[in-house]
Amino acid sequence: MKKTLLIMLAVLPVVGCSLAQEDLQAWMDREAESMKGNVPPVPPLKHFPPVAFTETEAVSPFSDSRMTPEQDGMQTGGAPDQNRPKEPLEAFPLESMNMVGIMRRHGAVHALVSVSGMPGSNGLYQVKVGNYIGQDYGLVTAISEESITLREMVNQDGQWEERTNQLLLQQR
Repeated sequence: MKKTLLIMLAVLPVVGCSLAQEDLQAWMDREAESMKGNVPPVPPLKHFPPVAFTETEAVSPFSDSRMTPEQDGMQTGGAPDQNRPKEPLEAFPLESMNMVGIMRRHGAVHALVSVSGMPGSNGLYQVKVGNYIGQDYGLVTAISEESITLREMVNQDGQWEERTNQLLLQQR
């Protein structure tokens, strides 16, 4: 008797699930009959006529000269040296730098600069006259007790303009 009861209890959920499955299948069949697709047809492809390329008529489509803007020859200042190796502080904007002090070593003055809030910056950097800092080709021209003076080169509408900027000592 116990075996029969156990077998009936084990079979009952299977029978119940199969009844629920039949109801679900019947509902899905009814819903599928009323469904219709609303996908618009694919528009026809436009035909573009082929264009012949002769190398004497135009610049090669693979040439790098197509990617650089044309210069009109009206530059106010000399362009910065694009081929020189970049210095570490040229990777960061000047706004993220703080002058935190100076250091005199062997008669030379070095400024101490920290970079805040930028990934890849770590600790303090020593800067001396002749180094480049910032993203506008800022050449350090003078270091005093209160500031670092630099000459930046900015490209304004294809013309290089020189401007003077300062990084002031941050008081804590």
